Amino acid sequence: MGFATSGLIGCLVLAGACSASSKGSLVLAISTDMQTPKDIDVISLFVSEGTAVKFDYLAHVLPEGNLALPATLALVEPDDPSTSIQIRIIGFRQQTARVLRDIQTSVPHQRTSLLRVPLDFIDDGSGSGTIPDKDFPTATDGVAEGLSSFDPTVIASTCDPMKLCQVPGAVCNTTVDGACASAIVDSALLPAYAPQEVYGGEMPMTAITLTACFFPFPGGASPDTLNVGLVTPSIGACLGPGECYVPLPVDPSEGWTLQGSTVQLAPGVCSQLGNGVTVVVSAGTCGTLTLSQPVCEPTGPDAATSAPEAASPEGGALDDAEPPEEAGADAGGG
Repeated sequence: MGFATSGLIGCLVLAGACSASSKGSLVLAISTDMQTPKDIDVISLFVSEGTAVKFDYLAHVLPEGNLALPATLALVEPDDPSTSIQIRIIGFRQQTARVLRDIQTSVPHQRTSLLRVPLDFIDDGSGSGTIPDKDFPTATDGVAEGLSSFDPTVIASTCDPMKLCQVPGAVCNTTVDGACASAIVDSALLPAYAPQEVYGGEMPMTAITLTACFFPFPGGASPDTLNVGLVTPSIGACLGPGECYVPLPVDPSEGWTLQGSTVQLAPGVCSQLGNGVTVVVSAGTCGTLTLSQPVCEPTGPDAATSAPEAASPEGGALDDAEPPEEAGADAGGG
């Protein structure tokens, strides 16, 4: 099974071997109506397939960390479409759990579906317990954000005191809309995923991976005008501090390629992600950047002051891209 996650600064992608165009995916849309980082400032994302841990991620939300809400996690269909997966998502205030959601489901076959996972106030108190000091991501202690060895089963679920949700195939409950309800989700009944359903429009994405980086082709976009770029703290054309853009060409070694309905990032691109570097997509009027073309440059009065190798969001390859921080502001904390 492969994974692709994205928030307004993130399309985290953790993959096994997975990018066949016929494979389906399940996109988890993680959000909260509480304030970040005041009420929730750390998120744990944990996915297992049987007894095998497939994804264990622990990070601070913006501005302390690199994770933005809403965020998406795409689970790519495994070779056996009937494979059952267990998902646990927890919202913390510092090391103390506040909101917990367990999910038992499967990835839909040959379609991309949306499953909303709100970590909302009405579910506050659905999880209890703390992140051990050794797992808590802090710069001072040298514990990095991202891939983690944190065991989320140390956090108790109000609706599942026997921890049955961690047992493959078990019948268990979790907190849904303020009450205990079945944790089982039939992915075949879920609606189709579209970015605007989560972000209200074209969304920035970032990707981090061990072996492959990918994310679903944005709904409504054209392959002829789709552009992908990096957002960096200081390299590229800068709109402001931490809002700099570097365009990526269509190329399997230096940028990205379109494989069916999946945008695949080159390994070298993946290796640059994290530590403030994210990915953004745009579908404006500028044609898709290729290796044989110069970067589409601004045409306005400031064009003469723009570096020739840098794309400009006003008129360049990333002309419709929104800065991640601005895009996240309306979603409750980035």
